[in-house]
Amino acid sequence: MEHDPLIKILTSTPKGKAATEKLLAMHPNQEEISPQSVYKAGSREARMLCNDFVPYLLLPGSRLIGSEHLKKLYDLSQAGHSCLLLLEHYGNFDMPMFAYQTDNDPLLGPDFADHFVSIAGVKLSQDNAFISAYVQSYNRLIIWPSRGYDKMNDEQKKEMMALNMASMKELTARKYKGQMFLVFPSGTRIRPLAPDTRKGVREIASYVKSFQYLCFVSMNGNVLPVDENDSNLSADKPRPDVLLFTASEVVSSKDYLAECNQSLPEGGDVKAHIVGCVMDKLLAMHEAGQPIYEAEMAKHKGP
Repeated sequence: MEHDPLIKILTSTPKGKAATEKLLAMHPNQEEISPQSVYKAGSREARMLCNDFVPYLLLPGSRLIGSEHLKKLYDLSQAGHSCLLLLEHYGNFDMPMFAYQTDNDPLLGPDFADHFVSIAGVKLSQDNAFISAYVQSYNRLIIWPSRGYDKMNDEQKKEMMALNMASMKELTARKYKGQMFLVFPSGTRIRPLAPDTRKGVREIASYVKSFQYLCFVSMNGNVLPVDENDSNLSADKPRPDVLLFTASEVVSSKDYLAECNQSLPEGGDVKAHIVGCVMDKLLAMHEAGQPIYEAEMAKHKGP
């Protein structure tokens, strides 16, 4: 593990090395995943250790745009409404980076990340000891992603269904009790060379339908790009980057679904259309944020 590119950069300073050692001591073992243990509670103490790593990767100009919209979503959740965050997804540090930005936003502070639950795939808890220790610092609901379902054997499909049924039961029990849920509609990290990764997964339609309020968050920049030649998470190579998160206005799911329905072709696949609308909205937000990102990056390139 000490040879992982990510570990090398995060332990390259005394503060980063100390934070890494403390984090691994808090979470020495990779998690056991079963239908009886799909909800994983994080902690603010561990999250603040994770935040110690972030300044080594974020370039000046990185920021959260639209925190007032996130504050509205948070207030709605605390009032007992079910609230869903839909984030673009490019790298395995996206959620921790988002939490860092909300932790340090004067309008939000640490209470925001204390109350959101990331819907996370099984792979993050199993493939890499450091990534597993890192993600254990955050509230998560574990699912088995549907991507690759056709390649599963019957036993794997049975395990997937049992795990996901338990997760949805847990989500239903928690979503009206002050916890916002965070999901990546792409279902995987978006890769520029793999257009299918931007299509979104079919389950997102069910998520949108089952929550009262939605907030979309686009992302420009990526501090941990996917290594295209290796599916192992340890092969991803970190790089300092400007990272912009942009939150949309909060919208009621009822209104959003009505808007989606207006553009549904006659006889069209309703679920597929909803997913397409979600991904189109995130892409439009991403494209709107790109000039801001490029302007900030230009400041770091020099004359």
